[in-house]
Amino acid sequence: MAARKDTQTLGETRLNGPAIIGELIRNMELGQFEMNYTVLLPCIFSLYLHPDDYARLGGVLELIVDDAKRTLCARVTQLNAKPTLMGLRRPGATSKEYKIAGRDWVIEFFADTEGTVPLGDVEVHSVHGKDLRELLAQAADEDLGGHRARDYRDRARRLGSGLESCNSDPSRTPFALG
Repeated sequence: MAARKDTQTLGETRLNGPAIIGELIRNMELGQFEMNYTVLLPCIFSLYLHPDDYARLGGVLELIVDDAKRTLCARVTQLNAKPTLMGLRRPGATSKEYKIAGRDWVIEFFADTEGTVPLGDVEVHSVHGKDLRELLAQAADEDLGGHRARDYRDRARRLGSGLESCNSDPSRTPFALG
């Protein structure tokens, strides 16, 4: 998925925070899994950057992750807002709850080692939720192919990141898909 970029002098394109976060939101919305009363959203994101972009942004990736988590939480809040028509609640309108299957957002950046992401672009892969033990087991499975194997392998290499919850009701226990 190509990201929007700022155009610099001499025709150089540079990837920026709003472009990266915009692609995360786009990916989250495209990855909705609708059920009868709930819409699950992806919560685990692997972002692949061109190695030059990864090196250039390396010092601010944690800040981008923090901002992205806040933006994702804000978007979920918007999606869960009561449906209205010109500021009034529509009669008989029932809305589905939008939520993530995991406890928190997981956003990880990787340098593209396969040479598929052009300079100035970002490739986003996402899943709805997995237990870390399952990810490690899948990473060890040699039958996996393509990008999914790449996601599991890269995630298995880098365990953990600072996680921040955006669950609206802290008394509810989120679940993981198996």
